[in-house]
Amino acid sequence: MNEILWSNGESRLVLSGKNGAVLALEHRGLELLAPAERAFSLRFLQQNGDYLELDDTDFATFHFESGEAFWSDCRPVPGLRFTLKIRNGEDGSFRFRPALSGIPDGLLPDFIEAPHIAIPLDHELFQPFSEGVIVSEREKRNRKVQHIEFPDNLGIGYYPGLCQMQFLAAWRNEGGVCFVADDPRHTTKALEFAPEADDRLGLRIETMCGGLLRSGCCELPFDLLLQPVPPGWQAACDFYRQNVVKRDPAMNRRFPLPEWLEESPVTVIYPVRGTGTITPEPNRFLPYENAFPRLQELASAFDSKVMALLMRWEQHGPWHPPFYWPPVGGEESFLTFCDKLHKAGHRIGLYGSGTLYTRKSRIHDYSTEEEYRQRGLERFMARGPKGEVDARICSNIRQGTELCITEPWCVDVMCEQVKLVAEHGVDFFQILDQNHGGESFVCYARDHHHPPLPGVWQTRAMAKLIETMRRTAAATGNPLLIGCENVAAAPYVAQMPFNDRRNPLVYGQEANAVQYLFHEYANNFLGNESSAWETIRCADSPDNLQLRLAMSFVRGEYLSFTLRDSGEIDWGAAADWSAPAPEQQPVLTLAKQCNAFRRKYRKFLLHGTMQKPSVRLECGWYELKLRKRDSEFLPLVPTGAFRAPDGEEAQFLVNFRNRPEPVRLRSDRPFTLETGESRTQFPAGESALELPPLSCGVLLFSHEKED
Repeated sequence: MNEILWSNGESRLVLSGKNGAVLALEHRGLELLAPAERAFSLRFLQQNGDYLELDDTDFATFHFESGEAFWSDCRPVPGLRFTLKIRNGEDGSFRFRPALSGIPDGLLPDFIEAPHIAIPLDHELFQPFSEGVIVSEREKRNRKVQHIEFPDNLGIGYYPGLCQMQFLAAWRNEGGVCFVADDPRHTTKALEFAPEADDRLGLRIETMCGGLLRSGCCELPFDLLLQPVPPGWQAACDFYRQNVVKRDPAMNRRFPLPEWLEESPVTVIYPVRGTGTITPEPNRFLPYENAFPRLQELASAFDSKVMALLMRWEQHGPWHPPFYWPPVGGEESFLTFCDKLHKAGHRIGLYGSGTLYTRKSRIHDYSTEEEYRQRGLERFMARGPKGEVDARICSNIRQGTELCITEPWCVDVMCEQVKLVAEHGVDFFQILDQNHGGESFVCYARDHHHPPLPGVWQTRAMAKLIETMRRTAAATGNPLLIGCENVAAAPYVAQMPFNDRRNPLVYGQEANAVQYLFHEYANNFLGNESSAWETIRCADSPDNLQLRLAMSFVRGEYLSFTLRDSGEIDWGAAADWSAPAPEQQPVLTLAKQCNAFRRKYRKFLLHGTMQKPSVRLECGWYELKLRKRDSEFLPLVPTGAFRAPDGEEAQFLVNFRNRPEPVRLRSDRPFTLETGESRTQFPAGESALELPPLSCGVLLFSHEKED
């Protein structure tokens, strides 16, 4: 049997009769994939802590019968058998359900990757990494094969974490395909890719199997599916939203949001230690009250309330978790500052450093080594396959380990810090900074409160930790918001609706997939932009901060800025304070315009659902000059579209530069353009206009409510 054919409506799936690899997916005569050489891959953990990796080439026998593929006669592991059930989905997809049987004692299934999918190298590829990235040609050709490992690897497509969604997508002009894990349990996964030949790219969804082994068998409790979709990342998101997000119970928030979010305060981020460097010395923002006059000036310039979000404030810091309280500089100064802010209608927030444990500082003499040894705290730390403890995150600043969040001692430590922060009137605590997207670090310990392999237990443990921290804060009478670094991954969106997004220009060409999928559930803020300075040649792209502000606004995000201790708005949190700061007045002017629109049109920009723009916009291109790779060319007029809960639609656009910007619009229906106090009606068809300098605009469409 050379080929196995499987049809579903207008689509046809082709498998190899030799080894079961997916050779083709045709939709309406269009080929969407490249032939895959491999059918699947597996990884097992052996008793000595070493991995055993297998794929279909390790099985001598393959056959296909009644919608099920079978691989047997495994040479390295006699008796091991792998199966892959295939069925048609009602949505037009092909659904796959992998399973293992005959697993011998002493061998633990670590991950299952099946089916293996390949695409032509010249197709566009979407990876849900850091809110969504259109993968560059360079990265497609040079990406190395990566797997989830210990200690944490921040370069991998880890879900739920730096990958916030469970799908990959690829397309060319005529059509595309979406590769989805339809997993409402949100099991730990790697969503990865790597070149397999000069003309082919392999796509992998590796599902971690901790807790799934039963009597020598392991079956994934969900389907992986292939779905033909129109070209573009938005089309893949549309399918994912309707078939995964809309029926996900994790999207149901169980607590009211604080009222201050409705007023869209501008987040103002600054460190109270260091002068543009990570050092323990206080700067001019200590005592805390020193910053209050500048915050008042900024609030006046923005015509908005602000949230002061403090970095490097913790007693042993900077970035030395998990024991934060009391704040450096003393509680008295901190409480006086909080009182001033709240009386003026402003808010106060703090950064944390995640579920990490600092044993020793690398920047001063702080150490917990004696307590760590005397109390035997290592028994609560996350461990690798051979029992090792370690942590890579910020290892240039501290030597430490990762907390295992299933251990009660670790949960108690985190909650105690939240309780102290909440009792002192803080409004927002980004305690899960460095747990990107809410990531739960892997742990292989055999004596902890979880299976001895990564798996769905991690997601459940993190969701429980977030909920426990929130309830701990609420018990103090303070509805403290909990947040994480980057935006929250899907299972945590409802619990953490306000987070430090960071900018994906750091990682590659952006796709606003998180906002597209989750904006109605959560709004985030632009964040401290800690990688902007090392990524962007700021002096050569002097409008780049205004560009980032504009892009953030049209995504529906809260505005945010970082400060130097001079009080100047900075390029980002890690910028060089000895270099010139951005030109201040254009940034202030644009921020005031954007936040006025955000408040006026909150039903779209706060409560709406993001959608693909219906008005096609033509404008010039801005060259964003980067330090380590070629320039990005981005639209001079960023735009974003939303549908309000009442069904009304609007499309926002921004001229972020200090000069008029010509724009040509093509619309299938009439619209009204509002820019500031001006309103102009335009018919359907093509229109030309000029946006004023440093201005926002909104295209409003007539809407008739249904009876």
